Amino acid sequence: MWMGQNQEEQRARVAAKEAFVQGLTGSGVTEIVVMTTLPTVLSIIYMAIESILVRCGCSIRDWRVAIVLGMMEYGVMIVPEIMGMTEAYDAYAMLVVASVVAFVLIGLGVGKKRDAEQSHQHGDMRPPPYTVALEEGGIKDAVSMHRAQVMLMTCLAILGVDFRAFPRRFAKTETYGTSLMDAGVGSIVLCSSFVQGVNQMKSPRYTAKRLKDSWSSLLRVVVLVLLGIGKPVVTSLMGYQVHVGEYGRHWNFFLTLAVLRAVIMNVPRSTSPLALGVTVAGAHQYGLSRFGFGLGELVNSDARGTSLLQQNKEGIISLPGYIALHFLGLWCAKVFVWMASLRVRRHINALLLLFVGFLWTSYWALAMYVEPASRRSCNASFIAWMLAINVQAMLLNSVCLRYMRSHTDMGSRTVSKRSNASPYLPPLLNAVNRGMLYIFLAANMMTGGINSFVDTLSTGDIQARRILAIYMAVIMATQDDDIILVFPAASSGMVHAWDLATGTSLCSFKGNSNALRAACTIGRDYFASCQHQKPILHFWDWRKEQILQKSFVPEKCWSIACSKDGILCATGGDSGNIHIWDASVGKLLLSWKAHHKRVTTIAFSDKGTEIVAGSEDSLVTVWSVAGVLSQENQQGSLHTWSDHTMPISQVCVGAGVTDPYVFVCSLDHTISVRSLLSGRLLQKVTLPCALMSIALDPLEYCVYVGSSSGNIFSVSFIEAASDAQQSNTHISRNMIKKFKTQCGGVTSLALSRDGATLVAGTEDGSVITWDTVTGQHIRKSSIGAPVATVLVLKYPLGMSGRGRGQVPESSLRMMPLGNFAKVAGSSGVPLKPWQQTMVLIDSSSSNSTLYRVSDEYTITSMMESQGMTQPMPGQEQENVQEQLQARIQELERENATLVEQKNRALSLLKKS
Repeated sequence: MWMGQNQEEQRARVAAKEAFVQGLTGSGVTEIVVMTTLPTVLSIIYMAIESILVRCGCSIRDWRVAIVLGMMEYGVMIVPEIMGMTEAYDAYAMLVVASVVAFVLIGLGVGKKRDAEQSHQHGDMRPPPYTVALEEGGIKDAVSMHRAQVMLMTCLAILGVDFRAFPRRFAKTETYGTSLMDAGVGSIVLCSSFVQGVNQMKSPRYTAKRLKDSWSSLLRVVVLVLLGIGKPVVTSLMGYQVHVGEYGRHWNFFLTLAVLRAVIMNVPRSTSPLALGVTVAGAHQYGLSRFGFGLGELVNSDARGTSLLQQNKEGIISLPGYIALHFLGLWCAKVFVWMASLRVRRHINALLLLFVGFLWTSYWALAMYVEPASRRSCNASFIAWMLAINVQAMLLNSVCLRYMRSHTDMGSRTVSKRSNASPYLPPLLNAVNRGMLYIFLAANMMTGGINSFVDTLSTGDIQARRILAIYMAVIMATQDDDIILVFPAASSGMVHAWDLATGTSLCSFKGNSNALRAACTIGRDYFASCQHQKPILHFWDWRKEQILQKSFVPEKCWSIACSKDGILCATGGDSGNIHIWDASVGKLLLSWKAHHKRVTTIAFSDKGTEIVAGSEDSLVTVWSVAGVLSQENQQGSLHTWSDHTMPISQVCVGAGVTDPYVFVCSLDHTISVRSLLSGRLLQKVTLPCALMSIALDPLEYCVYVGSSSGNIFSVSFIEAASDAQQSNTHISRNMIKKFKTQCGGVTSLALSRDGATLVAGTEDGSVITWDTVTGQHIRKSSIGAPVATVLVLKYPLGMSGRGRGQVPESSLRMMPLGNFAKVAGSSGVPLKPWQQTMVLIDSSSSNSTLYRVSDEYTITSMMESQGMTQPMPGQEQENVQEQLQARIQELERENATLVEQKNRALSLLKKS
């Protein structure tokens, strides 16, 4: 555990750490309310500062402003929390000072709100009253804000509790009492129920039944179970201290969350959350009392038997309490939304305040006359306390956000109100909301690592604060954003870049008329697209909105792909040819006949060693990159698959290490899955309509396909992945889910890097975002033209537009990108005029012209202007290239002879 220590010293330190967190009684409720209110006030301070900067005309696109805002976000929202939790300053005094600062900054930022939002509302239909309450009332934003604040405080507390600078009264109580960390445990459960309650009130289609049928929810349960099983194993191997009085010897909070989610999946929505919650809480409290089963005495005693129940009595006995807490939290969220939707707008805050008062009264009554609050057993008074403190925090967030929205410029940059994350919240809180489980897991892993190398009990207060500051900075740095890149099919259309989480418009790139699903990124610095009905490729870099370069290619291209490292770029042509370029210099390495008809889709394998192409001839071919580029290659394609009867729409290659899977969708209504190496058919599924696009989940346990009818199908291939020996494995109906767009054919699909968000582009110009876990529609936007391609990718460094700000060009090291050549074997890198060769084209003609040429591409263009025959693909192209080389050498010799004759004539004139 600690380097240089023997086992006895390590055991002594572990025992000291275990004793350090035992026998604690907690603190008063008032102090906990102060500590949980402070993050809200700090968030309001940051939002007020950003609003003032926007009002003063500061451009968020400026990279300097973006850096300042990022540092300010950390200094305003994180550092004061560290100081408060380690008692560097008095929490009451910090709250008073922060409140005064917030009022002053809000006063400076108050003014007439700009009308930027009004132009972005879709349609004239009045939204339902619950939607008004969620959006205009700020309840959805308030829940998101509270959820992120709870997670940040939890991450800070799980490491801080190991230092002496962290007050013992904030740590988890042993049996009865209230503490800050006790509040964090219950708040995590309640935040999940608040989110579910808000979603149910927002959309009637959001049902528990859909959660049950979702493989994503089942996967999350499995992940939580694995984390719960793995945590005690890892802590035992590392020699990390474990306080068995929290959840038991083997149990932990991950297992509690897993059981809770499994129960939620199997409870239908028709069940009343109030009735179920009260019933479970009442039965649980009766079982804890001495009049019932006396479980309270069992869970609070130090005696521990050998059975599984007795070894983990705290975690198992508290499960009914957490289940009741979830459903009562679900009921509170619905009541909160219902009250906010009432027409008595002036009295909404008063009604909500009465509701909070009712919850606090219930807590005091239960704590005084039934049993004091106990996190260890999750009894009735603990449940009431959690409901009161969390609903109160949600009310405070709602009031503050509603005022900020109506009187400041916060959120004026958004283009869509129907967003999964809120443009009114600080970027840090939005980032935390997108990855709660991953952040919690990362915080636990970092806590274990720090404890393994740092003797926390011997660390001074100042050093502890430094460690906590670095620890929180690392957690903030792990958050990253995704963007949506939308290519329209209209002539002279704009390529749109949007923030995936908020729907905010980041920038637009000019000059595009994209072919269907014919766009890709080239490395980390560029992206390209094939132009519709033109033998032209357009290239952009992320720093500029204008086209970086145009390249004329041998023929019209209908598909494009680039290897993962950005070195090779391949296109599929109208004649069935595939062309490969070296992207760094633009050299056309090879063109060959791959299909009999147009190549509609092309993809590289994850390693870049194979190319998979699909065509209108209904064939799918697999090619070895090394094989086709080798001069001795005579073997042709690795595989040719002919099991489809209509044109291939799109192919997708998985990221398997040993034997990746190839997913193919076709207009013949089928999806096929094959092994890339062996070519064996693993599975084939028939759907009710023609399939146009495909997207693969990052974990490769399911695939999403878009159809010509406007529906999106989610097909699970878990059985095929687990049994690769069987082909045509039967797919049951519960393994196929359907998303209805009602917007025409789905031309393109893309998934976020975590697989939680699905983006679809349609023929009528709609771009729709879905939550893959719940199946809920998140956002819908329109670009006014059919969507050709949608891509979801990591936020590019130096991207022009808002959000991160622009990075200076001098600080970026761009990958080289050459102008793509039109003839095989030539380079598209332009030469200087003095490096070019003088060539006379068609000297026998009366219209003879002398040109400077740099490569065969220029010669070909000049031949076209002179009415000469163009080089043909294949062997004919090689013959023409040889003829051109011979002609060039002949013309160079003639030119040298003429120059020599000219010099001789000049010398004779001088002599005469």
